[in-house]
Amino acid sequence: MFEDFHLARYRVTICAGKEGLSLPPYKGTAFRGAFGQVFRRIVCSTREKDCLACLLREQCPYAYIFETAPPQGAKALSKYESIPRPFVFEFPREIEDRNEIGDRNGEKLSFYLVLVGQARQYLPYFIIVLREMGETGIGRGRRPFNLADIEAVGLTKECSIYSPATNLVRSVDLSYSGAELLKNSSTDICRVRLHFETPIWLKDKGKLAVSPQFHIFFRQAMRRISALYYFHHGKALQADYA
Repeated sequence: MFEDFHLARYRVTICAGKEGLSLPPYKGTAFRGAFGQVFRRIVCSTREKDCLACLLREQCPYAYIFETAPPQGAKALSKYESIPRPFVFEFPREIEDRNEIGDRNGEKLSFYLVLVGQARQYLPYFIIVLREMGETGIGRGRRPFNLADIEAVGLTKECSIYSPATNLVRSVDLSYSGAELLKNSSTDICRVRLHFETPIWLKDKGKLAVSPQFHIFFRQAMRRISALYYFHHGKALQADYA
């Protein structure tokens, strides 16, 4: 079912500046917000306040990545005002639990970037924005950092694709499909336990769900996967929803 669903995963390593870094809890959310601001400033040429009103929206990498909306003429899921973004920042739990990161010796911090479907071709934009974020600074006090390394992480191997020493991006594709991921996992899985380590927003019939009941969570998960398939892979998910 997931032969056409593709992911690319990268390990991003940054080096804190002389003042270290001070990031709030839920660093993925904070980092994502700062990333979006810098991304827009770098690539936006019209300076429209609303991407939906921009004539260049269909060709703009920022609009596609960060203000994703159904394209004109979409036949499915057309009522979505916005659709799932094709990227995720993953911060390790041990990093999420720390507020102050780095010291005067330049402590290194690694996290993961996941790109979904067509977003994989926009990796150079992510690198440029991450470098710019390092120069402008993030978190409390706008403290700077250096982009130290980016590695492509596949199912069975990994490879460095970017180093500031060369300032070049190596063309290495270690992406994989959902089917390959399942094949590489245990085939004897019969139960799954979910751990909600960060806040999650679940709605049922237009209202905030008090508890993550299975039918609420699974319905939203399938809706999100379907949207990622349709808008970021150009195909409809072939599944027996019933």
